[in-house]
Amino acid sequence: MRRRWRAARSFMPAVPRPSAARSTGSSPPHKPFRFRALMLRCSCGRRTDSSGTADVAFKVPELAAGQYTLQVTTKSSLGQEKLERAVQVKSGAKILLVTDKPLYQPGQLMHIRALALRSFDLKPVAGSDLALEVEDSKGNKVFKRSQRTSDFGVASLDFQLADEVNMGDYHVRAILGSREGDPAAQPQQADKTVTVKKYVLPKFKSELTADKRFYLPRETVHADLQTDYFFGKPVSHAKVKVTASTFDVQFKEFQTWEGQTDESGHAKFAVKLPDYFVGQPLQKGDALVKLEVKVTDTADHTETISRSYTVSDQPIRVSLIPEGGRLVPGLENRVYAAAIYPDGSPAACTVDLWTGKQAKDNPLATLRTNDAGLSEFKLTPKAEQFRQGQWEQHAVEMLGGQTPNAWGPKLLYDLFVQARDDKGNSARATAELNGDPFGENIILRLDRAIYRAGDSLQIETRSSAGLPTVYFDVIKNGQTLLTKWIDFKDGAGYYKLDLPAEVFGTLEVHAYQMLSTGEIIR
Repeated sequence: MRRRWRAARSFMPAVPRPSAARSTGSSPPHKPFRFRALMLRCSCGRRTDSSGTADVAFKVPELAAGQYTLQVTTKSSLGQEKLERAVQVKSGAKILLVTDKPLYQPGQLMHIRALALRSFDLKPVAGSDLALEVEDSKGNKVFKRSQRTSDFGVASLDFQLADEVNMGDYHVRAILGSREGDPAAQPQQADKTVTVKKYVLPKFKSELTADKRFYLPRETVHADLQTDYFFGKPVSHAKVKVTASTFDVQFKEFQTWEGQTDESGHAKFAVKLPDYFVGQPLQKGDALVKLEVKVTDTADHTETISRSYTVSDQPIRVSLIPEGGRLVPGLENRVYAAAIYPDGSPAACTVDLWTGKQAKDNPLATLRTNDAGLSEFKLTPKAEQFRQGQWEQHAVEMLGGQTPNAWGPKLLYDLFVQARDDKGNSARATAELNGDPFGENIILRLDRAIYRAGDSLQIETRSSAGLPTVYFDVIKNGQTLLTKWIDFKDGAGYYKLDLPAEVFGTLEVHAYQMLSTGEIIR
């Protein structure tokens, strides 16, 4: 696998855009770009192929971030020619900022440490100036000191809190410094928030255990409470008050329970859930019930704990996810089914699927999810099986970087889902899958989602465009590592890519074709 840019600096083309003042012939209102020449000699002996192209790779040297000019010299029987292009070298780093704890009292010592790594290859940023700052809850900068990072990219300092300080949230900041006079060298920054306030350590610990991890409306929550002092003795004969509430625009109390712990510090109680709940969008339509337990011992010391539980109208939730995010009409699609319980744990169950909004005749497919709650099936949707949804605007990618907008209706494919597990839980739902617009489309498949360095990545592409080739790019952190093309046969193409040992992190694989109309499909 050939990497075009291997250093920890991105190497991006940059051409200054002409301003309106230039088009009218007046002088530019801003400072003109200044470029530095980037002279590299590559004695790789590359020659152009029959199409007049050559793929030349080189390592970007250790350059300061800024604007440069890349010069390419070619020699042929027709003579020698030089080509220059403006490029920008960017330097990026990732900073991990940590403190020894999230909560401090006045007068305590705050230990601060920062680790700086280059974003592309995660090598340490050594010998660079790194500033550590602390702001109090009122925005006053109470500490600032600079330090050079070690050979391992680490800088650490201690900050002593005064006995009388402003209470609240303190903001700790690490800044990997910029160079004056060089606007391209932007500083890298990481922030962290810690709390400074006076606190009292708890006298005893309370543990609340419910009989289930999620509930349905009208069910009863059976819970056990155990309270013990930290030196081991149970909190016996303590007063217990339980407040149960649901959340709408705010938590609303619907039931209370009062009692006492026994000699062993134990108490049991039950809460009957209401018939109706308000679903929360952030909980995917599920509701919440909160139990607040207040325990007061015989010395009038009170400790409060809260627990929230999910309340759902369905004991199992099934999600259907097309392999590319959308169904491609006329091509074989892989659709993944994910079954979970309302508390987020995977559900091993049987899933039946029908085309449409209700179960008719025999199911389209019957699946069995594994222990992770996952399964897959293949689906070749026909154009007439889609229905139109709301009209929306979508961008059309064209050659030359143009992306005109086009209006069209959403294409929706309905599936009716029925799931049941071995515990007797069952659920029914209707899923709407988005489809790509009618016309030419392309599908990209990988054999796995996670790879190790040195593994082989199997790429499969399918297209309805009828073109003889498909192009694909491998990108990491916005940098193109590889560009190849695959020959198509019977509408499909395959490629095996061996990942080098030094490649790690998140890689993006893009497959695309260029139609005769100039449109690019991906």
